[in-house]
Amino acid sequence: MEARYGYVGGYRLEAKIGHLPYAHAVIEKAQNPAAFRRSLAAIEVLIRQYEIGIIHAHLSYDHWLARYAASRTGALLARTIHTRRVLRRDPLTRSLLGRSDLLFVINDELRTSPSLAGRKVTFTPPP
Repeated sequence: MEARYGYVGGYRLEAKIGHLPYAHAVIEKAQNPAAFRRSLAAIEVLIRQYEIGIIHAHLSYDHWLARYAASRTGALLARTIHTRRVLRRDPLTRSLLGRSDLLFVINDELRTSPSLAGRKVTFTPPP
């Protein structure tokens, strides 16, 4: 099994890791509908090219990209939650979390959030 790392291009991170064969600047720096569509298309190309089976997101914006890419490619969707503030009860957040196949938290207390009730959540402590 091999992993690929898709990230937001245009920042210092790209200068540091852009030359690595597993690193792909597929998410545009801008966050607007046109950039979202282009980023989604680039992610889908990456998924198909490398036959990626699991897309793992860490932030809400990339989680939305991953959700659409997963639904269009058949990949599983995973999300690591780092903070309670992203565990809102609004319909969009509930939809996003509800369509996630795998959920992880870096703080075991986050498992008690009402937003995660009834879901299998795995605690993965930070390094």
